[in-house]
Amino acid sequence: MKHKTWEDHFSRKAKKENFPARSVYKLQEIRKKFRIIKKGDVILDLGCSPGSWLVYAADLVGSEGVVVGVDLKPVEIAVPPNVKVLTGDVAENGIDLLNSLDLQYNIILSDMAPATTGRKDIDSYRSLLLCRVALEIAESFLLPEGCFVCKIFQGPDFKEFSDTVKNLFKEQKTFKPQSSRKASKEIYVIGIGTKSEVFSMSGHSKWSSIKHKKGAADAKRGKVFTKLIKEITVAARMGGSGDPAANPRLRTAILAAKAENMPKDNIDRAIKKGTGELEGVNYEENNYEGYGPGGAAVLVESLTDNKNRAVADIRHIFAKCGGNMGENGCVSWMFDKRGYCCVDKKTVDEDKLMEIVLEAGAEDVREDNGVWEVITAPADFEMVKEALDKASIVYRDAEVTMLPKNTTNLQGKEAEQMIRLMDMLDDCEDVQKVYTNADIPDEIFNAA
Repeated sequence: MKHKTWEDHFSRKAKKENFPARSVYKLQEIRKKFRIIKKGDVILDLGCSPGSWLVYAADLVGSEGVVVGVDLKPVEIAVPPNVKVLTGDVAENGIDLLNSLDLQYNIILSDMAPATTGRKDIDSYRSLLLCRVALEIAESFLLPEGCFVCKIFQGPDFKEFSDTVKNLFKEQKTFKPQSSRKASKEIYVIGIGTKSEVFSMSGHSKWSSIKHKKGAADAKRGKVFTKLIKEITVAARMGGSGDPAANPRLRTAILAAKAENMPKDNIDRAIKKGTGELEGVNYEENNYEGYGPGGAAVLVESLTDNKNRAVADIRHIFAKCGGNMGENGCVSWMFDKRGYCCVDKKTVDEDKLMEIVLEAGAEDVREDNGVWEVITAPADFEMVKEALDKASIVYRDAEVTMLPKNTTNLQGKEAEQMIRLMDMLDDCEDVQKVYTNADIPDEIFNAA
């Protein structure tokens, strides 16, 4: 009988050299090719179990260095004294776990992989979510000139993630080690030398960043898909047509779903539920307004099958976080509905960006703390977004949103309460979107 496929040369070698897994040889190849990891480095290993990378990296950094590992699964092997292992869910509370150590890192490694289903589209999407989490952690904890190594399953979103890494680092490389299994779709995206330590962002793009940090964990719990399906269903019903060409709101909802890699079958079912071709829940659309801590304006868009539950839950969240619900119209006049695209200044110069977006129908391009903010009328948003895509200009965020006409500055406890309020509203099952005019200092956002 033939050996099983996992009993290959590298598996046998790992056993002989007392490493718990063959994956150690992938890191060896990466280190040799890109000359990373040296004595004294502080290294973070995400997805560290069963511990091969921890042991290998600990030997390289020596007693002057530190290696921190995080994984859902415990590391059962004995680790060297310069290794610290944290057990927890990186997607759920990785930032909090790492904040407890008060460390920053020369290198952040991610060998995280999702539980596979055998469906390439689903597996590659779940891999992408973990990569986004790893990159967000790198943005928060990586030292200047630091390096980032991240495993990703190749799929439709591989290029998007690779381009994002390219925008954040002086050099970006992709590499598939010889020790990877031939049938594996895994590949490593490597960023060398951070371009900046911390991104300074405008108030609106700060809130977008918080949403992205939550995005992977939310998607893991099904929240993103649930909200998108609700929006598609209501858009198909309210727009009077299941044809996106004749229904702008539905067209926008489908684009948002595709951006999250929602399977086509899910989108089609949601449309048919909205048009009545399939039986489905009847969602009611309502908007709520109120004030958060410090008097900051808050707008809440809700889609619910139980209005009484939605009102009670939203009112309770406001009260719990130091705010209060108000009458309709009390703060909506403080916002304008606009298309919004946020582009990192490092990706394109102003003249080229203005030429592309103004020709496509944008109203304005403005600079704010390291980003270009492209503003459009809602009807022109898709054309402007398509123009950016056609020009291969990567954006951090693109959506039709409610932009505040002015902002309310919050500090200290009020700022922390405001972040908690937005977080709890966003987690409410009956809430689709939340907007605010709160302006909060970077250092409080970065600790959120």
